[in-house]
Amino acid sequence: MSRSGRLVRRATAGTALWSCLAVATALADEGGLYVGATGGLTASSYGERSLNDTVVAAAGAADYKLKIDSSSLSVGAPAASAVVGYMFSPDFGIEASYLYLNMQRYRESGKETFALSSTTIPFDLALNLTSRGPTLALVGVLPLTSGWQLDGRVGAYEGSMRSDYWSLAGTYKNSGSQSETSTSLMVSAGTAYSFAGHWMLRLEYVYLNHLSEKLFGQAYNTGLAMAGVSYWF
Repeated sequence: MSRSGRLVRRATAGTALWSCLAVATALADEGGLYVGATGGLTASSYGERSLNDTVVAAAGAADYKLKIDSSSLSVGAPAASAVVGYMFSPDFGIEASYLYLNMQRYRESGKETFALSSTTIPFDLALNLTSRGPTLALVGVLPLTSGWQLDGRVGAYEGSMRSDYWSLAGTYKNSGSQSETSTSLMVSAGTAYSFAGHWMLRLEYVYLNHLSEKLFGQAYNTGLAMAGVSYWF
C-alpha cells in the first residue's frame, strides 16, 4: 500500500474514532440517573387562628364550651427528602422521592365549661402534625448556561398525615394519634448548578395541595423551601 493510502486510512480511522467519542459524549450529556437529598422548612396555609376556631368548634360539638386564653403555633418546621431520578434527555425526566414533613406544633391553654352542669375546668391541648410518603413527578429543565439551569416538577404526593395529641381537662389526661393517607398535587420550581463533575446543587420551592388530616377533618396546603445536592452517575 502506498504512503498516501496509509495516510488516508489513518485519517479515516481517526475521524471514525473522533466521531464515536463525540456520539458517546452527546449520549452521556442527554441525561442519566441521579440520586440526591434535600432539606428545608415547611409553611402551612392553616394558621393559628384557624386551628383555634377548629378546636373551639370540636369542643362545642362535644357539648363543651371552650375559651382559649393563649395559644402558639410553630412556623418553619423542618422537612427532608431522599431523591432518585432519571433524565431521558437534557430537558425532560422523571423523579421519585420520599418526603418527611414536620408540619406544625400547636399548643393551647384555656377553660372548658360543661354545657349541662356549667362547671368550668382548665383545659390544655398539644398537637403535633407530621406527614410522610412517596412522590412521583415529571421533570422539565431549561438550561441557561453549561452549568446552571431552571427546573420544574409536576406530580403527586401520597402522604400519610399523623396527628399526635395530648390533652389535660382538669385532672383527666388523654392522648393518642390518628393518621390519614391522601394523594395530593405536587408542583415545584427551582434552580440547580453543576459543580465538581458529577455534583449538582439544587434550590426549589415545593407546593403540596390538600393534605388531609383526620383528627379535626381538615385539609392543609403546604409550601416547602428546600435545598440539597444531587449526584449524577
